[in-house]
Amino acid sequence: MTFSINIGTDTQANYKEFNDILNELFDNDSKYISPQFLRDAAFSSYVEPALKPTDGYIGVDSLNPTDKDIKLKQFYGKRHYNNNDIMSDSLLLSDTDIFFYNTKDDSDPNNNSTKLSFLSGTDYSLFDKAPYVKVTTLSGTTSQSYDWVNQNGGIKLTSNTYDVNLNGITFSNDIPNNNDLIFWSDSYNKIVFKQLTLTATSSIGSTGSSLSLISGVSNLNGYSLEFTDTRPLPTTWNSNLPIGTTNVNESINTMLYKLIYEYLPPLVELVLCSPYDSGYIEIGMNILIPIKYTITKRTNKIVNINLTNMISSTQLCPIINDGFLTQTGNLNGLLTPGSITNDFTLTVIDDYIPPAVVSDMITLSEVYPYFHGFGSTITSLNLNTYTKIIEPEQNQKINIFGSGDYYFIYDSTYNDLVEILDETGTDIISSSTNSLIMLNSPDSYWGPKEFKCYKIPSVNISTPGEFYEFKF
Repeated sequence: MTFSINIGTDTQANYKEFNDILNELFDNDSKYISPQFLRDAAFSSYVEPALKPTDGYIGVDSLNPTDKDIKLKQFYGKRHYNNNDIMSDSLLLSDTDIFFYNTKDDSDPNNNSTKLSFLSGTDYSLFDKAPYVKVTTLSGTTSQSYDWVNQNGGIKLTSNTYDVNLNGITFSNDIPNNNDLIFWSDSYNKIVFKQLTLTATSSIGSTGSSLSLISGVSNLNGYSLEFTDTRPLPTTWNSNLPIGTTNVNESINTMLYKLIYEYLPPLVELVLCSPYDSGYIEIGMNILIPIKYTITKRTNKIVNINLTNMISSTQLCPIINDGFLTQTGNLNGLLTPGSITNDFTLTVIDDYIPPAVVSDMITLSEVYPYFHGFGSTITSLNLNTYTKIIEPEQNQKINIFGSGDYYFIYDSTYNDLVEILDETGTDIISSSTNSLIMLNSPDSYWGPKEFKCYKIPSVNISTPGEFYEFKF
């Protein structure tokens, strides 16, 4: 602020800050400050500020003593964001009179919102929960939300003269009376408050059409049409009405329905199809696993069906028809690369409140196969001629027939055999030899992989064969 002698002239005192004058006024021994300077400072201090008190209030002045009305738009907030002016030509040419913008630092992550809070009262602890108006630019959109928020109280919209309109829906400004109901009036094209009145008649409604009676309390010949009781149920009627249920407040129709029609959640079943119904598959295979599913809708509609690690050739639609309904079909399980176990899950959700979420899950495990058969030497094993068994580590009972050296081969991570029992139950493991060998899958599923190999020499068994049992 400069202290001009006359508005509109270049004449001014030498003091640019009011504090400079105050410092010289300490004693003014040097007579630097003249009454003229004090006059100029006081006059300039009154004229130049835009905000100033006047006749009992604080107003905004144009700084022009000959025209005390503000003819310009008003803006409150920071002037720039990232070196860009907030006000623009389009805003200045608009019909808006007063603009508000935030006062946050440019680095503040909340620059997308402008918030005005309203403080009242003398309880300072409530100020943090003061009502506010906020405009926020929604992230990732070109839309803005306009929020009226009261964190500790209600919001009241009142119009004493005209109606209130919300998104094109007009509410009457009439004050409702006791027992008034809310109705849409086609005549007035707005929501009004009035009492439901029925003409005295011996009958209500007409044949072939429905009739709805709406009231706070419904009585028929003096008897309530509601079942209301706060006593706990002494026994379990069904899943709808378990023992101990209290505060029952239902219509008689609803109570009868709950008694007769017990709620039953849906049923779900998954089954692995052959040849994988054992639950095991050779490691390294990359195929679709055939799975059969069964869904049974019982009491409520099935509104959602979800698959995990499975796909269907046809769309699985909600089951919404009445009655107990069963839906079956085939799915394809997806193997997870690098995973030893694969879980397949089918989940259904009905429209019960709260909804029932029912699932079934099956697991398919990947294992290295067993190989067994006759061969010449351990170094020339031809796995294509051997019988393959896809099972985990467990005792194996095998029907053997043929002649020559017999080989029994399995994953080296499994334990050693403790017994090899022949047809008579005699343990012949002492006559066998075992070694570790590296093998590759004859189908290129895996390899090289270390296996344990047991050799029983000079076996000669004719058909139909004899059962040997290999025990871990």
